[in-house]
Amino acid sequence: MSNYYIATNQCLPGMEPYEIRAGDNIYTILQQFRVPIGALSVANPTVDLQRLRVGQIICIPTEVSPKTCPRGSITYSIKSGDTLYYLAQRFHTTVNAIMQVNPRLNPYMLMVGHRICIPINWDIYFNQKYNIIFRYPSSWRSVETDGITYEGEDGFFEITAIATNPSTPWDIKPIDEVCENYSHGEFNPYGTKPTIVKTSIGNQPACLIMPSADQPDDVKGQAALIVKYPKIIFISGMPYAYFLLRANQEYIRAIGSTLRFLDDETRLTEEDAENIVRVYLDLTDSPEVKVEYDHMDDGRYIIHVYDVEEDHISTRGWYNVNPETGKVVSMF
Repeated sequence: MSNYYIATNQCLPGMEPYEIRAGDNIYTILQQFRVPIGALSVANPTVDLQRLRVGQIICIPTEVSPKTCPRGSITYSIKSGDTLYYLAQRFHTTVNAIMQVNPRLNPYMLMVGHRICIPINWDIYFNQKYNIIFRYPSSWRSVETDGITYEGEDGFFEITAIATNPSTPWDIKPIDEVCENYSHGEFNPYGTKPTIVKTSIGNQPACLIMPSADQPDDVKGQAALIVKYPKIIFISGMPYAYFLLRANQEYIRAIGSTLRFLDDETRLTEEDAENIVRVYLDLTDSPEVKVEYDHMDDGRYIIHVYDVEEDHISTRGWYNVNPETGKVVSMF
């Protein structure tokens, strides 16, 4: 027999009590509060939702998926069997860290399909052959493949480039055509109906390719980001016009948002060192923070990071960058 009333103070965190009014039924409540029936059932395990009565108190889940996750975190869709402890282990973080970026999350009511934010520890990857730099999860390691691949328990990334015609390298195909052709490549690696999202990375035209539900199992969950190089690069004598990043869906946006291009030099330039420090400190979207080369010391670039105040500058830190390896070290 179902309980008739729920005390208002018995609703768990992430829920709010609601008193049934004349005309209410399960369907009007679902529509009014925009919650799935499964979530409403879990929130009211002792209530017969098909026989609601005026004056009855039920619990309404107020948890909503975040529109965007804070920088340094990724969006994750809850799957069957997930717990915060399991997710903390999988993504090399802590339950407390997950709760901090999801302050309204009820850890005892994780709903399949619900999106939450997962904080990630990041490291710097740069490659002068491909003239790129970006952030990636620090737990991932380089693996032996035909290309450049880093993998971890929770994901991967691969990098390569898309060539242009060597006889007419200046004749670069429009990015829309490149993205369309790549997304429907041999064996439809992104399914028969992939979603192509036009975007920009570092002021360069780009596209994000997200797979459809019928993506082949051997590449399940893989997405792609294509970005036009500021100028054609040459790798082993071949011209390339577009950079290509492949990664799992959970990480492709977070990694891609930190992507920047390096100067075409045999070693890092002063500007490259500035970009590396900006990425290292997660300041790619904070142009108001100054990151400037100051001088060389013992063969390393010394980079000053500061804010400009009304009548003075406020130093955030000093960093040295190895021009051969790109390693960043704080000087404080």
